[in-house]
Formats: sequence, structure tokens, C-alpha cells
Amino acid sequence: TDMTENGVAVQQWEAHGGDNQLFRFESAGNGYYRIIAKHSEKGLDVTGGTCANQNGTGIQQWQNGNHSNQLFKLVDQGNGYFMLVAKHSGKAIDVYAAEDDNGPRVVQYEPTGNDNQLFRLVAVNELEEAAPTGVEY
Repeated sequence: TDMTENGVAVQQWEAHGGDNQLFRFESAGNGYYRIIAKHSEKGLDVTGGTCANQNGTGIQQWQNGNHSNQLFKLVDQGNGYFMLVAKHSGKAIDVYAAEDDNGPRVVQYEPTGNDNQLFRLVAVNELEEAAPTGVEY
């Protein structure tokens, strides 16, 4: 499978700094962002489009658009961690079943604030916490 094509599923994996683990946050206005993967220049996308509101719906990469299932807001949870909440559904990006090994799928799920929905943004050039606007991750 070509890892730059539309429809490639997002999964959790040990950090290695490859281009498939680096993301750029592009402002879409009103506090929402497109989250663009460096290796493909495609954005995170809730599979199934703007009607996909169910818990457990997978996150994939897809050609960038301005669709609400491709727009996410950062919700500060303190201590440098954020929930990433989809505009169309109000659901958070979530590591399925709270697994902590390599390979679990990444889905949308009702916001719980549990650790499997909390993400820390790390600047590539500094490897430390940074504000999302205009910084490549």
C-alpha cells in the first residue's frame, strides 16, 4: 500500500520522528485546524464524511478539503496536553481501547478526557511543547 494515498488508516506507533509522524496545523478559522501529515500532505479525516458521528469511527488521511470531518479544535487539558475534537461530530481523537503498544487504530469517540484522548504537541526543531499555529510538527 502506498502510504501517501487517500484512505490510509491512522494508527498509534512508537515515536521515531519519520515524516509520517510529523504534522502541520493549518488554521481553518474559528479555532479549528486542518492537521496535515508531512509524508503525504494529506489531512486527518474522520472516515465516512460529515455524516460519520458514531463512536469508534476510524481516522484516516485524505486529500485536504474544508469539510467539517477534516477540521479539529485543540481543547487544552492542562499539563501541556490537548484533546483534538472533530468539528462535525464533537468527538475526540482517541486511541482505540486505550492500548499503549504499536498498532492500535485511532478513532473518534465521545470526549472523556482519559489519557488515550490526550496529545502533547512537540515542535520538530525543539522537541518541546509549542503553540500549534504556524509550527510544523
